[in-house]
Order: sequence, then structure tokens, then C-alpha cells
Amino acid sequence: LITGYNLQYRTGPDADWLPVLQDVAGTSTIITMIVDFDEELPLPYEVQVRAQNAEGDGPWSEPGRLGTGIEGDDVQTSWIVRFARTVGSQVFDAVTGRLDGGSGTYVSLAGMRTDRAAHLDTAAFRAGPDRQAAGWRATERGQKQRDLLLGNSFQLSAGGEQGDPTWTAWGRIGTARFDAKKKPVALFGDILTTVVGADVEPDRWLGGIAVSVSDGDGVFELAGDDLAGEASGRLTNVHGYARFQETEKIDVWGIFGYGAGELKILQEDEPALATDLGMRMLATGLRGELPSLDWGFGIALAVKADAMWVQAESDAVGDLVDAQGEATRLRLALEGSRALTLRDGTLSLKGERGLRHDGGDADTGAGLQIGGGFRYAIQGYTIDGSAHGIVAHGEWGVSGSIRIDPGTPGRGLSLTVAPGWGAVKGGAGRLQTYRETPGTGPERGFKPEGRLETEIGYELPRPHGAGTLTSHAGLSLSGRGTQQWRAGANWRLAPHTMLGVEGTRDTGQSREESGYALMFRASARW
Repeated sequence: LITGYNLQYRTGPDADWLPVLQDVAGTSTIITMIVDFDEELPLPYEVQVRAQNAEGDGPWSEPGRLGTGIEGDDVQTSWIVRFARTVGSQVFDAVTGRLDGGSGTYVSLAGMRTDRAAHLDTAAFRAGPDRQAAGWRATERGQKQRDLLLGNSFQLSAGGEQGDPTWTAWGRIGTARFDAKKKPVALFGDILTTVVGADVEPDRWLGGIAVSVSDGDGVFELAGDDLAGEASGRLTNVHGYARFQETEKIDVWGIFGYGAGELKILQEDEPALATDLGMRMLATGLRGELPSLDWGFGIALAVKADAMWVQAESDAVGDLVDAQGEATRLRLALEGSRALTLRDGTLSLKGERGLRHDGGDADTGAGLQIGGGFRYAIQGYTIDGSAHGIVAHGEWGVSGSIRIDPGTPGRGLSLTVAPGWGAVKGGAGRLQTYRETPGTGPERGFKPEGRLETEIGYELPRPHGAGTLTSHAGLSLSGRGTQQWRAGANWRLAPHTMLGVEGTRDTGQSREESGYALMFRASARW
């Protein structure tokens, strides 16, 4: 018969065991004497227990970890879970982007894509008030130099003739960020991931393998400014993926992978600690158009659903204990549409629903999106409008536009006016693509703002049939007081050959929001 227990603890694998001088009669207890001792340490204590009875003391148990007031969300676990979840999302987007893209050959630089073409594009000069900034037009001020790699990708396809399989090699480069403020831990990370893959597509099946390399750097704080440091991680992952097309409009797919790398943590006035880092990932999904409902309404339904599970773990080294965590993500988007042909035009109606839920050891929560819209086109005039809202988070938005293009294609005057209020991006895609930051909805403290986009253009033929010249000018206004003026022209020499130039002037409330850009563009295809 057990009459009580002895406890002892230590502050790390190499520290001495210290006795807990308190009576323990039951199978659980609160060790108050060490909760008040260094309670802000980022690493848990280790504890051992042994039973007592009338014959004496039993053997000590294997060491177990004891929390230190950070509710199990210590720096190491918090960082590796969010790092792995963000890497998993990057790989997820790269592979599903490949599956959505079909076969074909192209190269994309800084977001500018060529399809079997010679394409020299988007050399730009951009400057603020000090006139000392230059770079690609696609970049934003304050981005790191490696962000210039955003939008770079390639795809090379061969075969696919006379029933032969299609072979495709592809690659993507992208960056992402994560941050979290779950007391008492605050984290921030910046990750660059390169994914290269190859696959074969015989008939309705597609199977392939992808390799990804991810580098992440960030900072952390624990209990305010009392403890802070830097963290970095590197992961190399190997992923298999497959897709099956049930019909021409519906397909299912899956991704599975494993990765290994290194985690480094550096605290002020402390030596850097490095340990092994591992990752596992599973994802599956369904997308496509559902069969039309036979209700006499002619409603078309489209669905996109997916699920992702990521697990990360790191080994113990020095004062770092081993850590493990996982994150999950479920998403569902359903869209219904109906097109009506009227006497003088066409009317299109659309409704959509989106649902997302994140769980696990990182940020958790759910978001529900609802929305709808319409488009009416008649004799060169187009009017559309939409409204949407994320119910769980109070985000909403309404927008519309009027486009006038009464001339023949490629000729005459065109005008677009597009006002809006609330969240800039709507639709169920809002829940599909939001950035990997805290929570699963929009930023807390959502404040709606107005905006207005206007553009006027004029297209006319060049003398002697030398293509078509299009000039345009536009103005964008936002409720934050920012403005963008733009003007430019495109000269289309032939159906697949074009020269263009555009200048923009941004004005805002600060130097960072103000500046100008000049962009030259040239493209040719054959």
C-alpha cells in the first residue's frame, strides 16, 4: 500500500537534483516552491517521483518535464511549430499551383510570365523623396533583398502527344512571414522557400516528387523584455504528390512529405545552441465543378476543400530540451452561380460560402465567409457589384464598378470607375489565401476604409497599319489618405509583340508611402 511520494527536480539535464520538501499524499500536486523560483525561464524543469510505503522508498521514475508558467507554449515549441506550418503552407501552395497550372512551358521572372517566348520586361526605377531607391517594379519599400525572388518560377513540359504521358519539371520561389503574440511568448519569422519538382501524367493520373529548401530567421521575446533572442531554422523536405481526375471537372489529390534540418537559438550573452529539426506533412483535397442541380434553375456549383497536417520536432541539446508540436488546417469553399440571358444583355449572379479552421499547438480559431455578387453587361457597358463578410471576425466589404467600352475591340474610348468600402479582398478566397499570421481571420481591430479606382483609356490604329496604340491614365484613392496617379501607353505592333511604358506617382502620409516609378515593357511570342 502506497503511503506517499517523494519528489525532486532540476533546472536542466546537467544540473543537480534538488529535493522538494513538501508532503505529497495524492497522485498530483502543485510545487509552489519552484513556481516562484525563476518562473520566467523559457525552458521547463525536469522532475522525478518515487513511491513510499511501510517497507521504504521505491525507485525513481524517468525524468519528466514540468511547466514553468508559460502554459506549455515555450519559445522552442512555439517557433518550430509556426516555422513548420508556414513551410508546409508554402509547399502546399507550390504543389497545388502546379496541379492547377496544367502542362505547358513558361518562365516567370518577378511575376512576369513568358510562354515559349522571348520576353524582356519590367526594368524599373523607383525612388522616394531622397531619390535613392531602385529595383524591380514588383517590389515594395522596406522589403528585404531576397524578396526580389518573389514570383520567380518555371515549368517545362514534354510529351503528351498521341496518348503518350506528359513529363513536367517545375520550380517556385516564395517568401512568407509569421508572427505570434501569445502571452508570454512573442515571435516573428521570415522564411524563403524554393521548391523544385518533376512529375508524369499518364491519362487521368498524375504523380510526382518535389524537393523544398526553406531558410527562416526571426526573433522572440518572453515575458516582455526580460528574455529575448534570435532563432533560425533550415529545412530540406522531400514530398510525394499525386492527383486523380475523377471526371474532367472534378479531381482529388494528396501530398505527403518528410524533412530534416537544423534549429539555432541565440540569447543575449549566451552561446548559440543548435539542434536537429524534423518535419512531417500530410495534405489532401478535392476541387472541381459539381453536377448541375436538376431543379430547373440552371445553378452551377463549384467546390474546393482541403486539409493539412504538419508536425515539427527538435532534439535536446545543452539547456534545450526536446520539443514537439503540430498544426492542422481545414478549408472549404462553395460557390454557386447562375447566368441569365436577357433581351439586350446578360445578367450573372453568384453566391459563395467559405469556412476555415486552424488547430494544434500554433494559432487556432475559425472563420466563416459569406458573400454574393452580380454582373450585368449590355452593349458595351458593364455594371457589377459584390458584398462579403467574415462572420466570426467582423470583417466586411462592398464594392462595385462601371465600365464603359462602346467602341469596337481595340478602338475608341473606355472608362472604368470602381468604388469600394471595407476589406479590399472579398470572396471565399479570403479564407483560402490569407497570410500565415496569428489567428485564422483578418487582423484584429478591423477598420473599414473607402477607396476609389478610376481609369480612362483611348485606343486608335497606327498609320499604315503598324499596330494599335493604347494610352491610359488613372487615379487611385484610399481612405487612409494615399493616392496613386498613373499614365502610360502600349504599342501593340502585332498580336504577340508589344512595347509599353507606364509612370506612377504615389503620395501618402509618410516618406515610405510616397515615391514614383517608371516601367518599360517589351514582349514577343512565337
